[in-house]
Amino acid sequence: MVFQRPTPFPGTVRDNLQVAEPALTDAHAVAVLQQVGLEAAFLDRTATELSGGEGQRVCLARTLVTEPEVILMDEVTSSVDPAQRSGLEELARLLATSGVAVLWVTHDLAQMRRVADHVLVVIEGRIAHVSHPIDVDANAPASVRAFLAGEAP
Repeated sequence: MVFQRPTPFPGTVRDNLQVAEPALTDAHAVAVLQQVGLEAAFLDRTATELSGGEGQRVCLARTLVTEPEVILMDEVTSSVDPAQRSGLEELARLLATSGVAVLWVTHDLAQMRRVADHVLVVIEGRIAHVSHPIDVDANAPASVRAFLAGEAP
């Protein structure tokens, strides 16, 4: 799981990655960092001193070193700039294409359309609508369309 707010642990980025995979080699660590858009030099940086976007990408890398079958990304792009947001969206699509199930939580409807294969609209803790992203507006009940338009349920 990758949370909305970055949760780096004290220590270096290498230390953070090794929390998830103690036998992690530097070569594998560098490959995963590159996957999330960070350079090899980040390995020796203090994780708690990174920017929000850098910290978020380190947390994603920490998750990826475990080679998950499923990954939950909760508002993972909330603290990154537009270029990094695009990169993380592309990475999510790549992971999904390679067989990793990605559950992406977002309030950004444009992002949902860029990333999603399937959409679950959750209102007040309950699934209110399920559809393909292209059909989410057309086939949703009026209450769901109102919710998606920013109106209270």
